[in-house]
Amino acid sequence: MKAEPLQYTVEEIENLPPKVKEESEKAKGGASDRETVVIVDERTYIIVSLGKRPTGGYSVNVSKVEQQGDTLHVYAEEKTPATGSMVIQVISYPMTVISVKGTYTNEDVELHVRRAKSR
Repeated sequence: MKAEPLQYTVEEIENLPPKVKEESEKAKGGASDRETVVIVDERTYIIVSLGKRPTGGYSVNVSKVEQQGDTLHVYAEEKTPATGSMVIQVISYPMTVISVKGTYTNEDVELHVRRAKSR
């Protein structure tokens, strides 16, 4: 079965529905890559979190979403601080939230994260 590209929206954290915002706060504390799915008004919000990082300067970006059968494949990329860059010395939890039309469960979503190359 061929994977089909699926339209998605990158959401601003401050504009999230309360239920999604609450789940995004919980997702920050994770130890490793994970996706959390929240459904609000026939829209599925997918919270992509990378877990704990040792400093600031890390981020995660979704590059594409594809649907293959009943499964959504979310492709994300980890961004790391540039070598030699000044970063805040605080533990961070890189995260992004996207949404798609329709309703999908956690079991329907598969996260694929491309790791940044080691510095």
